[in-house]
Amino acid sequence: MNTATRSSSAPDALRARLLESLSTAVLLLDEQLCVLYANPAAEQLLASSLAQLKQQSISIFFESAAWHTASLLHTLTTQQSYIQREARLHRPGTAQSTMVDYIVTPLSSAQLLIEFQPLDRLMRMSREGSLSVANQATRAVVRGMAHEIKNPLSGIRGAAQLLARELDRTELREYTEVIINEADRLRALADRLLGARKPPDFKRINIH
Repeated sequence: MNTATRSSSAPDALRARLLESLSTAVLLLDEQLCVLYANPAAEQLLASSLAQLKQQSISIFFESAAWHTASLLHTLTTQQSYIQREARLHRPGTAQSTMVDYIVTPLSSAQLLIEFQPLDRLMRMSREGSLSVANQATRAVVRGMAHEIKNPLSGIRGAAQLLARELDRTELREYTEVIINEADRLRALADRLLGARKPPDFKRINIH
């Protein structure tokens, strides 16, 4: 192998390793918009191996394929990159599809590079983040209400105890006991809503 061959193959091998390590799905298309290369992330996204994807027309993956292929062919002519938002991709041989954004970059008049970013995962992360924020807000409201409940309960319980001392009839003191017991029950509920007051005390236990 001569020096020129070695110098050209080294960058090609490096580019291949970089593409394969990307978490972004990447397809390389020829001038007929057929797949020349797909990295592992693209294989996973489209649920197909590189051998299955090679020489397949990109049109089989797109909903509204005519519009997308026309845009891609136009890019081969203009050599201008562009971003397409919220495109629906179909997985060949299945009823499954996924929503993506994609970036088209012309490498030459005969090759296009497409990078896909699945939106389903991003939207799920956004929903989970929103739910987490809402959950934290709810917990803050509940804790505030629990504090507001505990303060008057202490007053009600104390007043019932004082009243019980002033009552001579046993049947009347039974009513104050009901008030005290219910106040204690509500206070215990408020304590549960507030959560643990101190961290758990972990101890080593020999399980053998």
